[in-house]
Amino acid sequence: SDLMPRLSGAQILNLVKQLAPDEDWKNFERDHQNSFSFHQKGIGYARASAFLKAGQPHLTFRFLPEVIPSFEELNMPQDIMLALAKLHTGLICIVGVTGSGKSSSCAAILDWINTNRKVHILTLEDPVEFHHYSKKSTISQRNVGTDVPNFNIGVEGALRQDPDVIQVGEMRDAGTIRAAISAAATGHLVLTTLHASDAASVVDRICSFFEPVERDLIRNQLRECMKCVICQLLIQKKGGGRVPALEVMFNDVKQITDGISEGSTNAIRLGMQQNLSESKLFEMYLYDQFKADIISLETAQQYAPQISMF
Repeated sequence: SDLMPRLSGAQILNLVKQLAPDEDWKNFERDHQNSFSFHQKGIGYARASAFLKAGQPHLTFRFLPEVIPSFEELNMPQDIMLALAKLHTGLICIVGVTGSGKSSSCAAILDWINTNRKVHILTLEDPVEFHHYSKKSTISQRNVGTDVPNFNIGVEGALRQDPDVIQVGEMRDAGTIRAAISAAATGHLVLTTLHASDAASVVDRICSFFEPVERDLIRNQLRECMKCVICQLLIQKKGGGRVPALEVMFNDVKQITDGISEGSTNAIRLGMQQNLSESKLFEMYLYDQFKADIISLETAQQYAPQISMF
């Protein structure tokens, strides 16, 4: 913000017009809001979002590096991330609030698969964020809006393109969720994101997109194909910077599996606390990070959903 003087509304409007692809500029003129991807070679990509506020144009940028960060660079636990990247089928949901690093975690998992496994990876994104190049795998990235009309049609079409791994940018409507679950149930590994504030309530959150008559079916399908939910939150690291705090739900004990088919967030939470499960509640993760001297006790307490556990 100290780099340049404040821009006038006209200058910002002009900037949007210069940076946005023609189609996106048209959409912005029509809807007064739009997101698009912007690439500056050697610097990186940015997810730009243009909108009006009190009649004035605004433009925000979220920068994404050209080189995809590794698990270490993201401070994500190696063992958990590797366990996910080695899966062959099922649904992995990475959830959290806006700006909690969901896209980066997804990109890191895909990059590991791309580097270490010989599979066909297909991504559906709105817009494409991290740009991958085929390494050991073959990777095709499709931009929702330009390459394919919407997520729903994209996932259904994807199944005919014979991918092994599918990334669905975001589950934001019933059609997309239905398609993603059915892809995961038919032998694909599906990686997707969702807005949610903890891991245990994700089943409930997914069901909220459906009419009550369909919810039992969805829960039964999730019980079979949901492998893992990771909820992440970026918190202050000791000595500056930020690290992710995670809540991880593995569908690996009967209590969690039953909790999924009953849609009981409480049963899932209890199952996550069993020693036999690889799952971990935020409280436990925060406690471990505090013990490892990565975060302060105040930070751990500030973000612990149930402070009594400390």
